[in-house]
Amino acid sequence: MATDNARKGGAAATKSSEKDRTYSYCRDRDGVFDVFIICNPRGEEIAHLYFWDEPDTNEGHLAEMSAQLIVANLNRWYFDGWVKVTERPK
Repeated sequence: MATDNARKGGAAATKSSEKDRTYSYCRDRDGVFDVFIICNPRGEEIAHLYFWDEPDTNEGHLAEMSAQLIVANLNRWYFDGWVKVTERPK
């Protein structure tokens, strides 16, 4: 999981080595909803999975499983090269 500092692009994100930079997720709240935030290797937020975490439901568990699946597939794509990754034109 990303730390708040890494998720916001702080020192932890900029000092990590290339192999340590992976897509990641962390859990947070936005005041009303619970949310899993998915971040790219630079620590930038790229997706939010909102859910209600009520004691009598399994929404939190299902949302976390979804976040894990998304992150695992993004990392597989990013590191194993499902598609050719090119730099953006400057």
